[in-house]
Amino acid sequence: MKAYMIAVPSGRSKSPNGLILLILTSFLLVSTTLFCLYENPVIVDRSSPPASENLAGNSTRLVRQCDLFSGNWVPVSKGPYYTNATKCVIDDRQNCMKFGRPDTEFLKWRWKPNECELPSFDATQFLELVRGKSMAFVGDSLARNQMQSLVCLLASVADPVDVSYGEDTRFRRWFYAEYNFTVAAFWSTYLVRSEEADPKGYSLTSLMKLYLDEVDESWAAHVQNFRYIIISAGQWFLRPLLYYEKGKIVGCYICNKKNVTSLTRYYGYKMVFRTSFRTLLNLDGFKGITFLRTFSPQHYENGEWNKGGNCMRRRPIGKQGMGMEEYILEFYWTQLAELTAAKREGRNRGLKFKPLDATRLMMLRPDGHPSHYGHGPRENVTIADCVHWCLPGPIDTWNEALLQIGKRTCPDVSSKRLSLLILSFLLLSTPFFCLYNYSFSPWRRDMELVYRRSSLPSSRAFGLVNQCDMFSGDWVPQVKAPYYTNETKCQIDDRQNCIKFGRPDTEFMKWRWKPSQCELPPFNATLFLELVRGKSLAFIGDSLARNQMQSLVCLLASAADPVDNSYTADPRFRLWFYAEYNFTLAIFWSVHLVKSEDADANIYPLTSQTLYLDEVDEIWANHIEKFNYVIISAGQWFLRPLVYYRKGKLIGCYACNKRKITGLSMYYGYQMAFRTSFRTLLNLENFKGTTFLRTISPQHYENGGWNTGGTCVRTRPIAKDEIRFEEYFLKLYSTQVAELIAADGKGKKRGLKFRILDPTDMMAERADGHPNHYAHGPGANFTNADCVHWCLPGPIDAWNEILLQVLQSEYNATSLMGKSTLPNQTNS
Repeated sequence: MKAYMIAVPSGRSKSPNGLILLILTSFLLVSTTLFCLYENPVIVDRSSPPASENLAGNSTRLVRQCDLFSGNWVPVSKGPYYTNATKCVIDDRQNCMKFGRPDTEFLKWRWKPNECELPSFDATQFLELVRGKSMAFVGDSLARNQMQSLVCLLASVADPVDVSYGEDTRFRRWFYAEYNFTVAAFWSTYLVRSEEADPKGYSLTSLMKLYLDEVDESWAAHVQNFRYIIISAGQWFLRPLLYYEKGKIVGCYICNKKNVTSLTRYYGYKMVFRTSFRTLLNLDGFKGITFLRTFSPQHYENGEWNKGGNCMRRRPIGKQGMGMEEYILEFYWTQLAELTAAKREGRNRGLKFKPLDATRLMMLRPDGHPSHYGHGPRENVTIADCVHWCLPGPIDTWNEALLQIGKRTCPDVSSKRLSLLILSFLLLSTPFFCLYNYSFSPWRRDMELVYRRSSLPSSRAFGLVNQCDMFSGDWVPQVKAPYYTNETKCQIDDRQNCIKFGRPDTEFMKWRWKPSQCELPPFNATLFLELVRGKSLAFIGDSLARNQMQSLVCLLASAADPVDNSYTADPRFRLWFYAEYNFTLAIFWSVHLVKSEDADANIYPLTSQTLYLDEVDEIWANHIEKFNYVIISAGQWFLRPLVYYRKGKLIGCYACNKRKITGLSMYYGYQMAFRTSFRTLLNLENFKGTTFLRTISPQHYENGGWNTGGTCVRTRPIAKDEIRFEEYFLKLYSTQVAELIAADGKGKKRGLKFRILDPTDMMAERADGHPNHYAHGPGANFTNADCVHWCLPGPIDAWNEILLQVLQSEYNATSLMGKSTLPNQTNS
């Protein structure tokens, strides 16, 4: 083998090749740095005054990219940026001071992200960043609320000219001549074409027609040349809605029409964002950046908006008292899923879609609404406003965050105050940081809008080893043999018994999972059995749930042999009893979690299944009440044609190709199956157990699909930068996690725990861990490779290594450790 070396020219060298190499290297360093800073705006941690003041003595340090929307509200003695006397337009409906709000404490809080400081709003810096550009707020009165906040924040530097096209105050344009900057508001409550449908006339609760595939031209016809678009929609989707597509009625939400299919408000919400984003993606000449401002929560207490509800609190609430309602979560996840899809498509077209995530921080601010201290023309002041936000008030934080997200370079990179040494360091180090950060995980890039671990009820909440996130890490080589073999006295399904059926390589067994922040201890069978002494654990789901259960039985084989106490000969339902530990382990086969059956083959495709989405599968639900731990999962079976029933009536189908039946997505069925399952567990009279969602397990077919010659022949883990999750998979993942969060919120009120076992990311790298053709089941078709299940032994054993740590940390949290004698954490 030849080793090729590059000779670095000395300073006296006259080699043109060396000079070219040096120039190219410098160009790559500089251009990669600029690309990194452009793609990943750096947040500046600044405790001193903003840039509009004297910066000569400021100490500015760069910190790693920060999640601006995860944090807390902290007290501040500093006054607001402006008052109701400032020369800017504040709608009387949000002018709380003008109309007598007696308290001012709601103005004395600032948002503090967990990982950095959110700099104060700098009007000069903002206007310099948008010099020669334009910004449009598209949405309802909350979009206008934010636009007016921005105009007031900029008032300390410049006065705009009103260049609006008409007198309608819902459509305004302001022009900052000195900066050649235009800011506009386009009123569009539904984003798509809409009109009144109630024969009694318009009211706040009357029926509205939405043409879901026709964008509202009142904004779409005017935004082509805007550089920034902040789009939003929200509370208007709580009213009765009649849905049209291609000019025909497709369904409605609480319209009470006999012959019209009932659809949810979330269906309409999903479709309006899809249509809006597609409009922007296909808008000829549009080169702007689109921000989704996420759902803004309302805070009515002691009644609804039209039934005496109000919002009288005078300070933020703690996260423990947040209690986000289910409908808010639904809206939130729905719009983020559509943004993720638009972001991915936008990459191919050179367009950017970004989140402005107001939901999480504003959930904590019930004190920031006008309540009765706002007044609009002809409005009924007996109705409190707990939807909009006082100006000044917490909504100003949206624009503080917008400024930081809008930066495309480090604010001080061009400053003469940076020394040559620091600049050189940035040039040399930033490309490597950038490339590492950018390639770290395509999964995280694709899911950054849909899922952030820090916001989930994840295993981190249990206080694992050193507060470690067990699901974030890498696979590393190990020389140690697996815990068991195919000859171990445990039941390995022939369909996952890879070594028995001739798999020639063993390298796939020579990797262990290494979390980024800690070590994952080896599996200790004795410790596991001591932790579950006198308890019971059930796996609910399809053959992947059985796959994990069989892994666990084999892992425990070194310490104890169970007795088969199954109540049926069906191998899909097994019940193992460990007499010495009085521990029961069970598997309940339920591929859809809800009641299901084969669909009528005379009407639907041959592989179709009928799902009764509001009826739980009694096969598992009738047996689960006394179990201490439930691990629930579902996945691949939702990819086939599905026929949906609710309340005994046909409501729609997925991939059934029937014109007269409403087309619904597989995500709808997936969502409802988990919702029904979690609700069942929440409402079981005597159930006191802990429920784990085991997230969806990836498949790894290459060179074809499962039935078109696809295989999985790799013999070692794949690199993170090779991972490419398809859109359907990302949506299934985000759907089940959203339902878990909703269940966790309700469970807290009932003393029930909902947790997550999240192997999705880690297993994405293990394309080498499947049986492929090295397995055999009764009647199995050997022409089809299995790239769904996992070999035993194999990487799936890591799921149970993590499960052990979760159970031990829960044990520790109950303060029982000091009263018992558990074995040391060594492999038994």
